[in-house]
Amino acid sequence: LCAGKARAAIDLADSLPQLPLGKGGVVLASEAGSKRAVENARKARKRAGPAASNLILTIANSARFPCLFSSSDKSQLLFDAALCSPPSSGDGALGGMRSQWDAWTPLTALN
Repeated sequence: LCAGKARAAIDLADSLPQLPLGKGGVVLASEAGSKRAVENARKARKRAGPAASNLILTIANSARFPCLFSSSDKSQLLFDAALCSPPSSGDGALGGMRSQWDAWTPLTALN
């Protein structure tokens, strides 16, 4: 998938089989900042249909995400997989902005 985190999370949730709550998988999407998390929640609410029951949005630093535990037997819940969306330098966008090519330097890519 090549999309913003909210879109990727919704697409993943849509791909899960629609099983009764607690019987299927879920997608947990986490944002470190509350402003971006609220925007992702708005996008998810606007677009999500049946996937809404398979999607959990949180505000937390994913590098230090807390352990999750089952409410029934208190066992630790583990993730099957992780989809990472690392920060982008924005260099790929330069292809469509020819006016910015002369101003680009390796230093601007790092900032």
